[in-house]
Amino acid sequence: QEAGCEALWYLCFNAATKLKVSSGGMKAVVAALRGHVGAEEVQEAGCRALAKITNAERVEPLLHIFDSWGEEALSGIIETVLAGMRAHAFAPGVQEQAFLALGNLATARDTTKDKIAELGGLEALLAGMRAH
Repeated sequence: QEAGCEALWYLCFNAATKLKVSSGGMKAVVAALRGHVGAEEVQEAGCRALAKITNAERVEPLLHIFDSWGEEALSGIIETVLAGMRAHAFAPGVQEQAFLALGNLATARDTTKDKIAELGGLEALLAGMRAH
């Protein structure tokens, strides 16, 4: 799972490939994160991949994916990242990549910022900053 997340991260350095990777890749990464909450390496690699996938030079394709998935799926992505942060509160690599992923998700739209705050994201971010 770690290697798969890393491969998706590498593929996202090419803009054309990144667009192809975005939807299916994001689902695969979230599944890896959910299936391996206790594995620090998978959490770090998965959050790194999510951060790269959601780092949109153009936000429109990302918004299209979020719109097609719905708010419940977006909440699930945020909850998954937060679960990894909580499980690995003292792992700087997990925290850093989770910060980036949440920051990129927050730039997509105002409702995403609200959802991150509602799900305890602000507390998790502050806890991660205090721990490191």
